[in-house]
Amino acid sequence: MNVSPKRVVNPNQLLLVFQNEIVSVVPFKTSEKVLWLVQHKLYQRALYLCKRSNRKKELIEVANQYAIHLWDEKNDPQRAVEVWAEHILPASPPSVWSLFASKLKQVSDTCN
Repeated sequence: MNVSPKRVVNPNQLLLVFQNEIVSVVPFKTSEKVLWLVQHKLYQRALYLCKRSNRKKELIEVANQYAIHLWDEKNDPQRAVEVWAEHILPASPPSVWSLFASKLKQVSDTCN
């Protein structure tokens, strides 16, 4: 098999030229990477990528999904609250805080 990679006009694109076909290879977009990481429940990596790429809206969404995952699936409300406090509360408007408040109320109700 004779493969000869060629760069084209787009510096992020690579063409692999085989004997019978040409394959165009391009890297994933950041949003695609974040989506894949979340789908595979790799929330910490997704958060890191959002921070590194300065994607505030996606950071809040991923942090919220991660906190809910920690709370509901991992039964770790303390870590969920830490994620909310670190990523969501400082970066989001008060309207988003209602979910956080309702989860805290849920815990206090079960403790009483």
